[in-house]
Amino acid sequence: MVMKAMKLIGIIGLTGLLIGGLKHNTRVVMAAEKGAVTADKVLGVDITRSDGVCISPKDKEALYTNMAISYTLNPSPVPELFEYALKANEKNAGADSLLDYKVTCQYSISSDAGETYSEWTDLGGCVFTLIPGTVADGKYSVKFRKVLEYSVKSQEEAIGAYTESISDNKVYEKNRKEYEKNRKKAESVSSKEPAHIIESAVFSLILDTTLPTVEITTDRDMDIWTGDNIKCLVKVNDTLSKPAWLRVTLDDEKIVDETFDKNASMSGDEKEFVLSAESLKDDGGDLTIEVSDNAGNVNVIKRTVKIDKTPPAIDLDGAQNRGIYREPVNISIKGEDAHPGTVMVEYTLKKTYEGNEEVVESTAKSLAQVKDDVLFTAVGDGDYLVECKASDMAGNESVPVKLFFRIDTIAPGVNFTGINDGSVISREGELKVNAFDNYENDYTVKLTGSMFTGNGTKDIRLADYKTDGKYSVNTYYFREDGEYTVNASVTDAAGNSYDDTISFSIDTVAPAVEIVNGLSLKEDMVTNVAPEISFRVKEANYETAGVVCELYRIGEDNKRELLKSPEWTMSEETSVFSITIDEEGSYELSVTAADLAGNTAGKSIKFTLDMTKPDIEYVENLDKKYIKSFRLPDNFADYIKDRSGVNYKTYLNSMNYDEGREIDEDGKYVLKVSAVDDAGNQAEKTVEFIVDSQKPQVVIDGMADDGSVNKDDTIVLSLYDQDDYFKSVKLNGQELITSPKQQTVELAIPEYGDYKIDIEASDLAENILTQTIQAKCANSSPVSKGTKTVRTLKQNEKSGSHKGLRIFLIILTVLILGGTIAVYCIYSIRQEKMYQ
Repeated sequence: MVMKAMKLIGIIGLTGLLIGGLKHNTRVVMAAEKGAVTADKVLGVDITRSDGVCISPKDKEALYTNMAISYTLNPSPVPELFEYALKANEKNAGADSLLDYKVTCQYSISSDAGETYSEWTDLGGCVFTLIPGTVADGKYSVKFRKVLEYSVKSQEEAIGAYTESISDNKVYEKNRKEYEKNRKKAESVSSKEPAHIIESAVFSLILDTTLPTVEITTDRDMDIWTGDNIKCLVKVNDTLSKPAWLRVTLDDEKIVDETFDKNASMSGDEKEFVLSAESLKDDGGDLTIEVSDNAGNVNVIKRTVKIDKTPPAIDLDGAQNRGIYREPVNISIKGEDAHPGTVMVEYTLKKTYEGNEEVVESTAKSLAQVKDDVLFTAVGDGDYLVECKASDMAGNESVPVKLFFRIDTIAPGVNFTGINDGSVISREGELKVNAFDNYENDYTVKLTGSMFTGNGTKDIRLADYKTDGKYSVNTYYFREDGEYTVNASVTDAAGNSYDDTISFSIDTVAPAVEIVNGLSLKEDMVTNVAPEISFRVKEANYETAGVVCELYRIGEDNKRELLKSPEWTMSEETSVFSITIDEEGSYELSVTAADLAGNTAGKSIKFTLDMTKPDIEYVENLDKKYIKSFRLPDNFADYIKDRSGVNYKTYLNSMNYDEGREIDEDGKYVLKVSAVDDAGNQAEKTVEFIVDSQKPQVVIDGMADDGSVNKDDTIVLSLYDQDDYFKSVKLNGQELITSPKQQTVELAIPEYGDYKIDIEASDLAENILTQTIQAKCANSSPVSKGTKTVRTLKQNEKSGSHKGLRIFLIILTVLILGGTIAVYCIYSIRQEKMYQ
């Protein structure tokens, strides 16, 4: 760092080696090969500024300057060796003839106030100069030295040189001995001191070319002054060389003359003073502030103090107070003041929208900046409030100005209620016109309307109206049939507008519907001919009318099933529509015609299509059957299947039969039933059946009348009637029936003992015989083969049974005819069955 600074060193001059005395008390360092000798001698230095002024700083005192500084090295003190050389010279023997020597001037510099120094550098002369601009401002320390290097010539060299310098041999001879003596003394000293060094003192230098700073603080701006006293505070500062003095003058009168202590530890200072109205002229005065630092830099500040007691006048332009706009609003300020550049305008712009208030902008600008220019542009819907005031440098304030305006870019609205657009109503029309706006402004609603009927189009008068609220409703009534169009247009105070149109029709006349068909169907009629049913519909507004047909099938549980639902479109004012039903069933057919107004008319009819004969299925179950008795149930018509009502007649053996009468006489019967339903469909059914009320008879073979049997014999059970069958036969509880409807059973008697036989038999008429017999097998007296009999086992019949009577008559007839037949034949007679 020091070496870099040294390269900027300026002019160095060489003055030579002069013999002279010392000017400053410093020390001398004598360096030799065998050591150093210290002498109380210093190198003198002269200091000169670039303006020619010589400077003599006090010991250890820094030199402050903003000019070039030159350091000139003085002649050195004479060392002892040179005293002998001078004496020889006085005897006309010059020192050059006695010594060989060289003198070098050197410097070492520090740019950090003496903390570090550069290497010793040759000056090339005896003058060292620091020039501002070639070195940076800063705190420097510099020191100098002279180095004298020498040696004594030999006697031959000295005598030769001396001889050459003396032309008179007599003088030489006279002084030669004296010279030789001095030479030897010089030689003796030279052997101890081959070199001589002498140093200067250390010189401190503060180079400062920068002006001191000045800061003026007042309790009001002094450029525009009301005339009251102004408190002023002047702060001066100089970091490098510190402030030296401060002078303040108002016009020619000195107000402040202050000198600062340069030894103070602070690099700045301040001074307070007061400007009074008495010290100023009517129009003000010129204030001069001068500050100098210790390097001689002087900063001069001039200010003009003015008197102003007139407040500024301002006004806001670009909008009317309480005006309403639908475009962005440019607000500007118009202001007047004698000194517009010194007037500050403070303004605040507030915006309120949907109940939320915000400060859009709040700032202060010079009147000269905003005069006749756009201050700001208000953009966006909302209520705006501008508050503005101005104050000049003298403290005069204007009257505050407020401006209220509104931006409304949202168009008002209008709609219709009570009647839907495109609708057709069947009553008096009540149309509500609803107008609304986002602000409570004045807005106007204008209405126009027209009505079309078969006689053409005519205008209708609807009253306009004006409102000042956010929402309004007006009601209009329409009573005549026709097609209406109503237009509503609403415009708010900002000029925003909106319109809407509604179209509707009033139709109070319902369509006409009638049934036309070739069968002349009537309600609840039953027919066996597939009908084609036609409907005639009449509607003046047939283009918008609709005809809906609904065909339902009605089930047995009276539930309705929708089969068809065609929608018919009318092509003319009177239209005919037909539908054909060709599937049996009970139906309900309805046709409804409706216009857009909701007027409806319809016709419906219920009928039954029955093309199937009655089903007399009940009596089919009797054909070729055996039954105990016969009786047709009450309400026999319910047993004849048909989808409509049925009339019937019954015949039993070709004779009328009344339902409910029971036939229990055994025999063969023929039953005929004739039926006709409500549609005229006829059916007939004839069946044959046999009434049989007698229970089965069991024939026992292989057992005595008393129930005794032999061991290992077999009892055979059989049935008298070949169509009868055993349901169960048990021997001592063991079932012997092995197949359904078994007609013969054999019972083996393997052991002696008592046997119980349980018998259950049935005929085709389901007459049941239930009987238990006892058998006994004993070993005391075997049963003779001749005592076994075949006998018929039957249950006790109720007296007067037809079968017993019939058998008795047969026996009696046989006896009368003249034959004696064994009584046993009574048991062997079999009744002949009819359906073998």
